[in-house]
Amino acid sequence: MRNLLALGFVLGCLLGSAASCEEPTTTDHVPVAAEDFCAQLAGALCNADRLCCEQPATGADADADADADADAGPDADPDAGPDDGGNDGDVEADVGRPDAGPAEDECLEVQRTACESVVEPLLRDPRLGYDPARAGEYLDELRAQASACWHDRPTFAAFERIFAGTGTEGADCTPRDTTAAQLRIAALSCRDGTTCHLYLRADGSPFGVCEAPEDDACSHVFDCPDGRRCNLPDHWEPGVWGVCQPLRANGWDCTGDLDCESQYCDPSHVCADPRDDRFCLHTTYRSAVEFDEPLAWWRLGDTTGNVAADSSGNGHGALYQGSPTRGRAGALADDGDTAIALDDDGQFVVAESFPALDVGNALTLEAWFLRETLDDPMPIVEYNDGTDFGVHVWNFDAGDKLFANLIEPDGTEHAITTDVGTVSSGTWHHVALTYDGTTGRLYLDGTQVGTVEGSFELRTDGDLYVGQRPSGTTPAQFLGGLDEVAVYDHALSTARIRTHFNIGDTGPAANEWVLFRWLR
Repeated sequence: MRNLLALGFVLGCLLGSAASCEEPTTTDHVPVAAEDFCAQLAGALCNADRLCCEQPATGADADADADADADAGPDADPDAGPDDGGNDGDVEADVGRPDAGPAEDECLEVQRTACESVVEPLLRDPRLGYDPARAGEYLDELRAQASACWHDRPTFAAFERIFAGTGTEGADCTPRDTTAAQLRIAALSCRDGTTCHLYLRADGSPFGVCEAPEDDACSHVFDCPDGRRCNLPDHWEPGVWGVCQPLRANGWDCTGDLDCESQYCDPSHVCADPRDDRFCLHTTYRSAVEFDEPLAWWRLGDTTGNVAADSSGNGHGALYQGSPTRGRAGALADDGDTAIALDDDGQFVVAESFPALDVGNALTLEAWFLRETLDDPMPIVEYNDGTDFGVHVWNFDAGDKLFANLIEPDGTEHAITTDVGTVSSGTWHHVALTYDGTTGRLYLDGTQVGTVEGSFELRTDGDLYVGQRPSGTTPAQFLGGLDEVAVYDHALSTARIRTHFNIGDTGPAANEWVLFRWLR
């Protein structure tokens, strides 16, 4: 049959017009029945996630190869000194795909169930005119985007096109209520080339009519063509019309993804380019930290060499000193990255000073630490030039307190000390110290445990020591486990610090896929 079609094409070209010599276009999209849509969508999402996104490590994969004992350290007051008082490339989705294992089966079930919850009601609504041929084209396009790791991003408008609508011009499209979900159904119910305009009756009740679009005028949030948004007042009600305007460019305020050209409204409610992992089905600790753009991030999972790699991508490697024990079980749940153990004096990590490390008046210091016993104060992270200490975080007193000090260049101190019993032994703790120019905040395990007020510059011009205060002041040594040390040139919010801790403590957080989020 294919040969006969080719022969017909050649004869038509020879005997007909020049136009008949153009290569015929064919569409090989297989129509997809409504009852099969969610299963096929789930398959595309899970396959892309497996190929393009960091996968949570579970079971044996999350276990480190070695463990280490952590002992008590020397007796030292932390601040006592002489003067002190008190995937980019394309990835073929079906190449080398193994049989689905338990993790992939679970992924398919979760995504199919999510789709059935928010998408399937639209597919089965007779008013919307679900079109199996259009759905097949949409899913093929989505699979192509997925196989390229979402280099070309899916859009909400592409999904809307799987509905042909059933309401001809003049048809009633009155929504059941004026919630976003019902207004969307009303808009999709009108056939191509028309839109649902909302009016008020004499008694004040709303009614809708499928009509040709107005020039730039819109009666509700879904009453504009692709690429435009309806600019309505904050307290909109039926009968109030707005103006269709272009979607907002990056940098403009937004209330949701669909306000933006990029289809991404970031956590600060500003339109922005989405990150590469935007379409991943889990947020791992790596992606959570990368989202917050650390200045330097030492995961301390290096197995060889004397350089602690900087996972921020900024190239600020630190140096291992005194041969810390490598490969001990790390702090993070469902993450195979390992930690270090400092077992003896002289073992620590140091990042030698570089210009960007001198953050000035805003920062976040972050780390995970583990103490086996709580006998003595020990340094966790500290700026130090070998003579004077700068900003630092310590495990204080008998080791059951947390202590932080925001030091000014002239030595003025702004200390935060927690209550006795805040820190426990034998478990990993997450610590973060932030300063935003007016307030310093200390966090333990995602919870704020102390603050200090004031506007001042910070002493951050020395090297950054992990696990040691060097000689020249009052030497001190941390003994125990250390992991995931990061420094930022801005203050992380309480919500972001809680996110880091929660993911580290319980494992990667499940993400609702963008289409399902857009439909809620």
